[in-house]
Parts: sequence; structure tokens; C-alpha cells
Amino acid sequence: THASPSNGAAYGRPGAGWGAGAMPGLPNASSAGGMPSSAYYGGGMPQMPSAATTSPYLGNAASSRSEEDAVISSIRSAVMDKINRELREASLQLKVEVQSLQTSEADLLSSRNLLDTFRA
Repeated sequence: THASPSNGAAYGRPGAGWGAGAMPGLPNASSAGGMPSSAYYGGGMPQMPSAATTSPYLGNAASSRSEEDAVISSIRSAVMDKINRELREASLQLKVEVQSLQTSEADLLSSRNLLDTFRA
């Protein structure tokens, strides 16, 4: 296929053909640590926050732990409620089946007694 000058592919470097300043070139990776030190990257990597720093998203460690414990407790409670509800439903279903079988047994015994009466 033919590369047209309007898509930038006909030019030798990234960003060429996209208008003046519309797309930056590749960063210079020759700075210390292999990290680019250009205006786009603020001159290097930012410092890592200390472990004691509180985050607006995570809060402090003690508060986060108590919230985590509360969530875990809530999930456990919900799971136990669901298990107990399903056990009650299964138990009720089994009781209904047992009653049905007992009724069938009583009908069969009654029919047997009737047949024994006819044979005698």
C-alpha cells in the first residue's frame, strides 16, 4: 500500500507530519537510570511516599484494618444467613418428601390388607 504524507508514515520520525508540536518526539533515554529527563516527565521519577503517609483513598492503616474487619464480618454474616436459609429450605423439602412417602406407604399397606382379605 501507499503511505501518504498526511498520516505521518512517510516521514522518518514519530510525530512528523502531524502538525507543529502536535505530537512529541521520543524521549531521551540516556539520562541516569535509563529514565528520561525531559519536560514531559518532570525531570525524573517522583519520590515514593513513606509508609506512614495517609492516603485520601486508603486512609490510615488502623482505620483501614477495622473497616476491612467490618467488611469481612459482614460478608461472613451474609454467607451464614444464606447457608442457613438454604438449609431450612432443604430441610422443609425433605420433610414434605418424607410425609409423601409415609402417605404412600400407608396406602400400600391398606391395599395389601385389602388383598389379604380377598384371598382368605
